[in-house]
Amino acid sequence: MAKPERENNPMIPMLPALLALLLAAGTVRAAASAPTPPPFATADANSDGKVTSREFATAMKGTLSAAAAKTRFKELDKNQDGALASDEYAAVAPRKGARQKRTPEAN
Repeated sequence: MAKPERENNPMIPMLPALLALLLAAGTVRAAASAPTPPPFATADANSDGKVTSREFATAMKGTLSAAAAKTRFKELDKNQDGALASDEYAAVAPRKGARQKRTPEAN
């Protein structure tokens, strides 16, 4: 009895790996649109209880450009005191275990 064509197809064993790559690509794209900063204690380099714009730019290096970090810092500094308190900083970082709202991707 002849084997069905799908059993002879060399691509079948590769499907799980291909699926994993496709899923990872979607995850990377989503992550790039919403950068996650390091924990507050890490960003607060001098441990004074606040994150300055310089500390924020350093913490976001490799994730945001210097100009983008400056703009984002100004958005987060709600009381405009030139530093982010832990509650202001927490607004940018998603909580562990929190479900994120999905938005459709633009074509």
